[in-house]
Amino acid sequence: MGLMERYNVGQTHIWHTHQAYLKGAESRVRSDIDSSRRMGALFGLKLVRGAYLHHERSTGNIQPSREHTDQSYAACLELALRHVTSGHVTLVVATHNVESIRGAARRMEELGIPRDGPVCFAQLQGVAEHLGLALGE
Repeated sequence: MGLMERYNVGQTHIWHTHQAYLKGAESRVRSDIDSSRRMGALFGLKLVRGAYLHHERSTGNIQPSREHTDQSYAACLELALRHVTSGHVTLVVATHNVESIRGAARRMEELGIPRDGPVCFAQLQGVAEHLGLALGE
């Protein structure tokens, strides 16, 4: 967050990854958005379902089911998109989940967020490339 305060003025250079499979993800996203606003910095958010599940399974801090993770992702995405419209958040929707991608694109349209604006989509190279191709078109 300190690097965001220093470098995310007028443009996003520093991004923070939030993992929706962790319990409390939405409250952490909200807290970081609020903190960056107080600092006067843009909040660069990369929202992922979770890349380190196998490492964190033993901590007990993960969502109890895939459905809970999906709900967490959707809630974090909605929160972030609402703040994108204020010009305070830039967002990377990092997922291979087609429903999340469709939902994000639909919500962007509803909120009037331009396609060439502060939201982008990302997938790992070689994984679900048909999603990236469809988004590009």
